[in-house]
Amino acid sequence: MDEAWERFESGIRVSNLRVECVVGVYPEERNTLQPVDIDLRLELDWHAAAASEQLGASVDYALVARTVAATLRLGHFLLLESAALASARAVSALLALRAPQPLKRLALQLSKPHALRSQALPSVSLDVAGSRLPRASDTRSFEVFRTPRVSLYLESLRGPPTLPPGPRRRFETLAIDAPDPASTERGFARSDAVSCPRQVDAEGRASALPENLSGASLYLWAYERGT
Repeated sequence: MDEAWERFESGIRVSNLRVECVVGVYPEERNTLQPVDIDLRLELDWHAAAASEQLGASVDYALVARTVAATLRLGHFLLLESAALASARAVSALLALRAPQPLKRLALQLSKPHALRSQALPSVSLDVAGSRLPRASDTRSFEVFRTPRVSLYLESLRGPPTLPPGPRRRFETLAIDAPDPASTERGFARSDAVSCPRQVDAEGRASALPENLSGASLYLWAYERGT
């Protein structure tokens, strides 16, 4: 391969992702789903993936998109700014757990197309350098986001997670691991997409997964303290 193409600036972008979720401070927004549009860019090196055609050497952008969508659905955020920060932190935590290459930069924009009744398009954005993002580690649980109202956690484990007691608990299963022989040690495994909100009893025990989901290993969950 030509030396000029052996190293280059590269990234992955997820654009035009739309999620129906609860976001806003007004009473009508707390009881109604509305669309939020997401544009996400991850600056990282996918040279090895291009040269080897191995998924494990890159990032599963479908799982990244599911993580953002689950964050927005679970958070019931009051502010678009909170939704943006939580989404960015969830993605950075996901990549710290599962990505084969360090993330150099993360840029995210969230828009509420119906907020101003089509008169204008309000949005918020953030851009974070990789040096400020979490690095790969053996940690299997990340506190993604916390406010006085809600906390979000990302967990990687086998079997159902155990949540702390509380009046409002919910989570989604993001991935079911089915190892891909082509994946690298720290790369993404092939995974089936599921969205599986589940009930949690007063002792913090989650309801059993359906039999075909018993191997699920990646969860995003929310603990809401109040309105």
